[in-house]
Amino acid sequence: MFTVERKRTGLAAAASMLAVTYHLTVRKIRGRHSSPGVAILSTVFQMLVMLGFFYLMTGLFGVRRIGIHGDFVLFLLTGIFTFISFNGALGAVCGAEGPNSPMMAHSPMNTTVAIASSALSALYQQLAAIFILGFGYHVVAGPIEIEDPLGFLGMILFSWASGSAIGLVFLALQPWAPRLAHILKTVFRRANMLFSGKMFIANAMPYGLHRMFEWNPLFHIVDQARGYVFINYEPHTTTLAVPLAITVAAVMIGLMGEFYARKHRSQGWWGG
Repeated sequence: MFTVERKRTGLAAAASMLAVTYHLTVRKIRGRHSSPGVAILSTVFQMLVMLGFFYLMTGLFGVRRIGIHGDFVLFLLTGIFTFISFNGALGAVCGAEGPNSPMMAHSPMNTTVAIASSALSALYQQLAAIFILGFGYHVVAGPIEIEDPLGFLGMILFSWASGSAIGLVFLALQPWAPRLAHILKTVFRRANMLFSGKMFIANAMPYGLHRMFEWNPLFHIVDQARGYVFINYEPHTTTLAVPLAITVAAVMIGLMGEFYARKHRSQGWWGG
């Protein structure tokens, strides 16, 4: 017997897509761990390792002696939080299921849902880890004073959005040149580790050194985030216009590339 598939309304289709996105986000949050809690604690541990490493490195470079007046650990945490949000979103979106993934054979699954769930799972995991680590430091070391908490949260979300946008570009490139996409992603993430400005104060950097960091959107976001955290720090050498322009351009390029790859997909491409 032949059956006629009923056309769903726009509201029903949106509700179905949201439901699939939710379940896939929960699945991605668990990842390789037994529960979401373990995945979040793993992110907290990663932040603690980075905090210890950068605390020792800044002591060797003498950054503490020229630091802004305020909690030095909080100074490092602002950079680590934004860096983890950026890098986590980039890796999650770049690793989302592609058009040839077996998951795409199950309606209403599509690449849009895969990308959105990857980005949202990274955001949830990072925000939970940031809250746990921030609350733990607040209890152990004393009250944390943030001048503009909403502004700082906005910078965390901005770093996540910027990382997701750049990850979308690598995802769009992957079906056409998977090895090149992997190499470029690795090079970018390694360079981002150094040129994100987590250990440096942008206002105190020499002009020649500052020029080496200006290309990185995260460098501007980190410095602007510290302006929202510390009452006596005002960013003078960075602007949000740079990461905003890069993010918008990356979203447009990534969406066009992903749409073209989805329309011209081949079973010979590497899936996932």
